[in-house]
Amino acid sequence: FKLDNIPEFNDGLMVYALGYKQLTLNDIKWSRHTTPENALDIEVERGLTVSGRVLDSANRPVSSGLVELKQDAHRDRAMLESSGRFELTEAAPGPGVLVHKSSRSKDWSSQYTELMMGVDIPEAGQDDLLLEYATGVEINGMVAVNDVPMAEVSVTLMPLGGTRTGETIMYVRTETDAQGMYRLKGIIPGRYRLSSMTFTQEVTGGGSDLTVPVEIEN
Repeated sequence: FKLDNIPEFNDGLMVYALGYKQLTLNDIKWSRHTTPENALDIEVERGLTVSGRVLDSANRPVSSGLVELKQDAHRDRAMLESSGRFELTEAAPGPGVLVHKSSRSKDWSSQYTELMMGVDIPEAGQDDLLLEYATGVEINGMVAVNDVPMAEVSVTLMPLGGTRTGETIMYVRTETDAQGMYRLKGIIPGRYRLSSMTFTQEVTGGGSDLTVPVEIEN
């Protein structure tokens, strides 16, 4: 490979090749006087295959959205098949977080969900991972500032803390209706932060972040 017209700086280099582990090299010193003698050879490793299924709360395949494996700065993504199956080919051994991201809708009032599970990928890869939605509970309420309902503002439920191996948690987002009401469905047990960002200048005097802790129990 050859990179031209690079200014002099000290930085990292990221190598991304389909089917191989993502590689990040830090503290590479670039210079205007780079010569063939200080050229950089890079060796990449084949990625591990990780596959599995995503099921809804009724044990039916989820056929929309994508699955992402997060391992430090590395991201490996794949779209779901109609059978609910997925296959990732660029995983590395070790801990990470497996995420199913629901399809994004142009209608912000519809619920957007990410279901996350802590994983620890073995050296040989893994082919039996299961991301399964639970019936969960419903959270509903109103967003108001100075007793004035806030219409069409985002409401987000974010997990607090990390995700341990085998543990599932959720990230959920929706938008309030014309009366300032919101509803989040299928929330599984865990510790969350419920927040709403409002941008109504006449009421709030500017953007403000309203946040409350929420703990969902079995």
